[in-house]
Amino acid sequence: PEQRALRRQDARMVRYDAAAGRVELGSHRDGTLLTVNIALNGLEQYRGGGTRFEALSAAATGAAAAATARGDSQDVGGVVKMECGHALLHPGDARHSGEPM
Repeated sequence: PEQRALRRQDARMVRYDAAAGRVELGSHRDGTLLTVNIALNGLEQYRGGGTRFEALSAAATGAAAAATARGDSQDVGGVVKMECGHALLHPGDARHSGEPM
């Protein structure tokens, strides 16, 4: 599509606050063509967190089972963590969640 055809549909900021009990974001779809996640804090500023994608988790579960059967120890999962300022683009209809912090 032409550049003029692309536009921002919605903007949303998710702010986690342990003192207020906001430490995760449940599984959902955004309902957009494309979603952009931007990390506003460095990884050293919190524990846990990250964006879990169900499709990656399902693939990782299969990989983990195969690794266990082979006797390998692998750390596989469907969670993407980013450094401050990094961006993650994904289809808005990909089912995902914010991991607990």
